[in-house]
Amino acid sequence: MGRPRHGTARQQPPDPAARTLHRPTAAGVAAPGATTLTLVAVEGKPGAAGETGPPALAARGLRHLFREDRGIRDLTLEVPAGSIYGLLGANGSGKSTLLNLLAGLLQPQAGELLILGSEPGRAVAGRCGWVFQEHTLDPLLTARETLSLSASLYRPRGHRPLDEAAAVVGLADRLDDRVGTLSGGMKRRLELARAILHRPDLLIMDEPTLGLDVDSRTAFWRHIAGLNETGLTVLIATNDVREAEEYCTLVAFLREGACAAAGTPRELRRDLRPESLHLRWPGLSPADFSSLSTLDGVSSAARSGDLIRLTTADARSLLPPILTLKSGQLGSIEISESSLEDAYFSLTGGLLN
Repeated sequence: MGRPRHGTARQQPPDPAARTLHRPTAAGVAAPGATTLTLVAVEGKPGAAGETGPPALAARGLRHLFREDRGIRDLTLEVPAGSIYGLLGANGSGKSTLLNLLAGLLQPQAGELLILGSEPGRAVAGRCGWVFQEHTLDPLLTARETLSLSASLYRPRGHRPLDEAAAVVGLADRLDDRVGTLSGGMKRRLELARAILHRPDLLIMDEPTLGLDVDSRTAFWRHIAGLNETGLTVLIATNDVREAEEYCTLVAFLREGACAAAGTPRELRRDLRPESLHLRWPGLSPADFSSLSTLDGVSSAARSGDLIRLTTADARSLLPPILTLKSGQLGSIEISESSLEDAYFSLTGGLLN
């Protein structure tokens, strides 16, 4: 299946009602297969604490593995109704397998999966809208013909007027243009208009802004944010940490088919110091990495191959002791503000790209 990837940036403050359940290893990094579930009350949204409505998506102990032992291993997470929920993970983390399970193209081998309170299938499919990673438009049709064709599939449920759907995504004046003449950003917005034509309760997207320029991404997310304000729940699979950090109200870190951590972007960064030090250091010995990890001022340290990431309050103060270490060959040093990518690296021990 073609895989389903700005509005006003919104970040929520830490929620005192949120509880994060971890299953850490001795090293402090979630082990492959470990499950972390964050329960968050989203104030003012459907499905918030105290309401009886089901979450938009609930997975409990979900498993679907392929012969290579890849896929979904032990996934437990909950997507509150009304949220913009990001599934953040590297290629092979299980994002595409989960989307195929949501679409009903795969069946769970174990565990439970509920969409809007029901198991995946025909009954709930009409309540979901999809934006795939690959373009699925006919370049010879006009934008109006594209929407009209999709609208004909939703007659039992009903659909919003074509002009209204086009206006929501800023394409009202391009309805009679052929798809092949539209820019990449306009094509994405047309696919978004098609996805919301039947007024779905859940919008599922797979890396929808992949390949778009900055202006097109910003415009696309502006429309997503506007739709979310009307109560639409959005689930997006991505490995773009900047989008997840800026636009998602909640984020789950996927690693080797399990959820390593989940919460708001601010909660996931909570244990990080304000600065991040990225070192590329082939041949660094375990003993010297241990020395790096215990330097005064280092709050977290993680390693993946030759890449080491440290978070600290003052990265420059660490440079003199770092340069005294002798093993291997230090290739590069980069200092930046700590980000959600540093949190992912620290909590999972893996890289996003």
